Amino acid sequence: MSRTRPLLAPLRLPAHVLACTLCCVLACVLAWAQPAQAERRNALVIGNASYPTSPLRNPVNDARDMAAALRGLGFEVKLLVNASKRDMADAAREFGGRLKGGGVGLFYFAGHGMQIKGENYLVPVDAKLANETDAEFECLEANRLLRYMEDAKNELNIVVLDACRNNPFARRFRSASQGLAQMDAPVGSLIAFGTSPGSVASDGDGKNGLYTQSLLEHMKKPGLALTDVFMHVRQDVVRQSGKQQVPWESSSVTGYFYFAGKPKSPQDTSAAELERLNQEKERLAKEKRELEAQQQNLRREQAKVAEEKQLLASAQPAAPQAVKAGPAAKPAAAPAPPPSHPADPDLSPSQAALAAKLREWRSSKAESERLPIYMILTNEQMAEIVRRLPASKAALAGMSGMDMRAERYGDEILAMVRAHAPAESSSRKVVPSRGKK
Repeated sequence: MSRTRPLLAPLRLPAHVLACTLCCVLACVLAWAQPAQAERRNALVIGNASYPTSPLRNPVNDARDMAAALRGLGFEVKLLVNASKRDMADAAREFGGRLKGGGVGLFYFAGHGMQIKGENYLVPVDAKLANETDAEFECLEANRLLRYMEDAKNELNIVVLDACRNNPFARRFRSASQGLAQMDAPVGSLIAFGTSPGSVASDGDGKNGLYTQSLLEHMKKPGLALTDVFMHVRQDVVRQSGKQQVPWESSSVTGYFYFAGKPKSPQDTSAAELERLNQEKERLAKEKRELEAQQQNLRREQAKVAEEKQLLASAQPAAPQAVKAGPAAKPAAAPAPPPSHPADPDLSPSQAALAAKLREWRSSKAESERLPIYMILTNEQMAEIVRRLPASKAALAGMSGMDMRAERYGDEILAMVRAHAPAESSSRKVVPSRGKK
């Protein structure tokens, strides 16, 4: 029997061909997995404050803080402070050359700025301005800078002018206007002013100007687009200045730009963020276990308290149950009044009246409010009472108004009554009680 030959034989490639194929595939995979190159970022920052005629307080601080913030956001920054006209012109020319490499360009100026015949000028610290014509030669024209940036044909340009302070040379010029003039942004660029055209911005009371302070805050927020940054800045400045200063922008930006990076999508969660979330999850689970343990302890304490209450209730004597009135039930008899002293047949009417008065005195006042009996009776009345009324110790104690619940004080009260009677009148004597004649 002959063997059947398979229709398709396995493909066998030379070793060097297989190796080259694998290298090509690996290179393609690595190129696809590598993130895109970040755009180039260049910035020119100028802060002028040491003007001979009208110095400013914050521009140098504003420029230095802005340069530091931009470096932290990936910009290659050139910083000038208290720059001359030559330094500003050379830096602007160099900045335009750097932008020809592509990417994002940002120009920031803080200091004196002015408009003459609709043109905006940035004033260097060494400007000598005697009239309007001098501004063309002594100052840096803002449109000149824009032309440098536009000629570079890079992707995006940003111009920030916090230069709308009061013009210190306005008295020397016939056509000088307040603030800066409106400027139209070329395509792919944004021009931001510290205040609206023709208005004046505040130099600020703190380390930074009001406008730059807010800009430094919002440009560092991740996920905030370029236009949103300046919108938040405008909201802050309008609120803090009481609507006296309103920042303004002219924009022809056609794309999105983020100073501090794009907003993260759920797929961009990094390993550090996952670790943080796991730690937070463990912390919440631990707090949940501790809370459950506290609840169990609380339930045990509540059960213990309920058990103790039940033991206390069982130890107390049961209250007598009320007898239900039946058809033959009779009303309960009123309690008998306390026994009073029996009438003595040997007492005369006056003596009997005196005895009744004493019994009424004894029952009409609280024991603590009564005066001793010998303080309200005469010698004759005291002697008559001792002689006529029953001579028991309890009776004498009651008449004396003292607390004689213990019978052992009876002899002392009797002696006191007998001794007191002659002190009221030496001519009268207390008649002893019956049985002690």
